[in-house]
Amino acid sequence: KGSYFHNFSYGVSAYVSKQRAYLDLYSPLSVSGSAKITTDNGVGDRVLSLNLNATLPGVTMHHHILLGYSVATSDGLLRSLGYTALRGQKYFEMARSVSSVSFDYRLPLACTDWSMGRLMYIKRLSGGVFAEGMRFGDFSAFPANYKPHGVDYARYLVFRTDYSVGGSLYADMNFWRYEYGFKLGMHMGYNQLSKAMFVIPAISLAF
Repeated sequence: KGSYFHNFSYGVSAYVSKQRAYLDLYSPLSVSGSAKITTDNGVGDRVLSLNLNATLPGVTMHHHILLGYSVATSDGLLRSLGYTALRGQKYFEMARSVSSVSFDYRLPLACTDWSMGRLMYIKRLSGGVFAEGMRFGDFSAFPANYKPHGVDYARYLVFRTDYSVGGSLYADMNFWRYEYGFKLGMHMGYNQLSKAMFVIPAISLAF
């Protein structure tokens, strides 16, 4: 006999924004939020997560400030389900609660208008800096022979903090004259918990 686990999620989300200009990277003013409950989580746990995001004008035209806040909590082991790790951070497999904040400053660098025939068109280059932090309750104090079921998790819960700082570089492009574009780039920076520099790819669709 085999057993199967399923994750079920349900939630609500809302988004309002001001229309952006052609040279804007993001809406100059927007607010979005979502709340989600995920049940089962492979071992019967329930995860509640909340995400809030906003964009604000930067110090000059077409510059943007991106703010984010998220919190996730579980009645068991949170694992990596229900929250997003910091840039350059590993997922923590055993956690009960996670809260994080993020700050990004984005600005256009160049309107390139580079074309490689029908293959690829690079619209512009953009970049920015970021700083983000996280407070999470992990189980680093667990004994080596712990049993995940029937354990008093709160007894072993230890709160720790982590942060990442660095910069980002993006290219807005289209492939094969496809109507919707891609934002390809990378994040480079330092993660405090791993005490190491990192370079990670970034991609988003339909800019």
